[in-house]
Amino acid sequence: MQTTAKTDSGDTSASSGPSGFRRRTKMQNTDHDLREVSAQEAAEQFKKWAKDEYQPSTYENHCTTVNLFVSWLRDTEFTFTEVDGWVTGQFEDWLREQDYANVTRKQYLSQLRAFLRWGSRRNVVKSGVAEKVELPNLSRDDVRSDTSIGPDRVQRILDYMDRYRRASREHIIILLLFRTGARLGALRGVDLSMVHLQRNKPQIEVRHRPEIGCPLKNGERNKREQSGPS
Repeated sequence: MQTTAKTDSGDTSASSGPSGFRRRTKMQNTDHDLREVSAQEAAEQFKKWAKDEYQPSTYENHCTTVNLFVSWLRDTEFTFTEVDGWVTGQFEDWLREQDYANVTRKQYLSQLRAFLRWGSRRNVVKSGVAEKVELPNLSRDDVRSDTSIGPDRVQRILDYMDRYRRASREHIIILLLFRTGARLGALRGVDLSMVHLQRNKPQIEVRHRPEIGCPLKNGERNKREQSGPS
């Protein structure tokens, strides 16, 4: 059966079906239909929305990123509706020039994506811009943490595990980490054949095992035996 279609003001279309029912279909907004708002106004509206969407610490991180981006837009005289792949690329270059760590840049750019996706849904930024933001690849050194745990906290953790999780897998792992100083990668590669409890001095053998995804930091040179916890 033939169906005719009629287009009205440009944002909807109407068609009639077999019963004469007229259906209105909303057309997708184009970049020409963007609502022009300042970057600051968009940021304030995003923060109101984000406050109910994220945990407090995550919300604060997003606010920091959005404020940074808005300040950069102001300094470079780009408007919010002008933001596209070229503009986000310029911002990425600027972050790199500020000598931020790769992990920090990735956090900023991931949160910028969230802001731009929100803006696209609200029709104040071009669609698809968020996907043009390129995130840096992180090496193992980038994600390594230098945070250490003090001896008092270590003892509290051990006391808790001894009382409530005694002899559990987690208890053994934590005990070995603290008593031997072994790396997590080395500890993951330990199996029963490497545990020697019958010796005069119980020991755990640590091997370079890249074939199962458990290499030692310095390969075979780092192969050693760890004395068991007393």
